[in-house]
Amino acid sequence: MSFRIRCFVSHLFCSIIIGCLTAATVYWYWYPGVLAKAVGVSHIFLLLLSIDVIMGPLLTLFLAKQGKKGLWFDFVAVIIMQIAALLYGIWHIAEGRPAWQVINIYRVEIVKAIDVDYSNAKPPFDRTSWLAPQWGMVRPVKDKQEQSDWLWLELEKGKSPVQRAELYQPIAGHWQDFAKEVLPLSDLGKNNSQAAVDEILRQYPQADGFLPMMGGDWDMTVLVSNKEQKILATVDLRPW
Repeated sequence: MSFRIRCFVSHLFCSIIIGCLTAATVYWYWYPGVLAKAVGVSHIFLLLLSIDVIMGPLLTLFLAKQGKKGLWFDFVAVIIMQIAALLYGIWHIAEGRPAWQVINIYRVEIVKAIDVDYSNAKPPFDRTSWLAPQWGMVRPVKDKQEQSDWLWLELEKGKSPVQRAELYQPIAGHWQDFAKEVLPLSDLGKNNSQAAVDEILRQYPQADGFLPMMGGDWDMTVLVSNKEQKILATVDLRPW
């Protein structure tokens, strides 16, 4: 095997390993399950990854020439550019990751990490996790004046209640605040094939209702157990 090919293969192998580790982080932690499809991150991430994994080794293949003066400087420059491009792309993907899945009256909304306002927020709602998205719910309004204030803030400054972590409260202990909004499982057959619905419900026999989830690309379904007062799973079924 020639020197040029050895350099190319070595660089490609290292790039693939880094790409796999990056993909594991993105799909196992930041965008788990159906959330990747819901927000539409896959086409952006896979484009970024494929370009980064392929272009670096190809530049090495082009530049590698045994005995060439300054060869290691060329290699280092390629690696630095490759890492910089990857970090730039990953940073934007990290900013857009679902930080919170927030119940807001009758639906669940995905809140991106970059969109959360933590002003005056109290633990455990005062920070974004670098692992899986967290759950919370918007507390009910106290009166009509507060409802008007929330609406004004959303219209004037673009801050919806789900983006204001100070309004979050735990789901546990407050299930009754949205229990009446839970929809019957029979409604899922209106927008999905019955076979698809039955297949998923077999995996969650304790489910007795659902909440719609709003996603950037695809709206999803959050299965719940009203009886157990528990969120079960976010699944790839159309809620409406």
